[in-house]
Amino acid sequence: MPINSWTKVAVIQEHLDVLPNKKIFGVIEVKIWYLQKDSARRYDIIEQFILRCIRDLTPIPSAQEISHLLGFVNDKIVLQVYQKLETKIVNILFYEDVKNATKNWEIFDYQQKEINPLLREAVILSGIETKYECYFE
Repeated sequence: MPINSWTKVAVIQEHLDVLPNKKIFGVIEVKIWYLQKDSARRYDIIEQFILRCIRDLTPIPSAQEISHLLGFVNDKIVLQVYQKLETKIVNILFYEDVKNATKNWEIFDYQQKEINPLLREAVILSGIETKYECYFE
């Protein structure tokens, strides 16, 4: 699966099990770029910029090219971020809370087989709002 490709997939039992009492009305599979985080800290502005460059530019720019865009003399800072970048395939579960009829989404992590809120910011930076509108509005 190429980076930044979004594929609508079927709801499976694992999805239903992690969101009990929720009505799942759609699932999108996507491979995201992310930075491993141990807490819910927000990405800093440089991390966000790098993730957006990877998302929006084709071909994916090198650390040197991003450093140049940022106006850095060398690419040391950007290289440090690049070395920490990882990819992961996740399912975005779009659901409706039947109690109060509100719609929301969660990230189902294939490897962990559970909801992973630490990937939420990476999914937002990957452009989920646009994909949600394309598939479900």
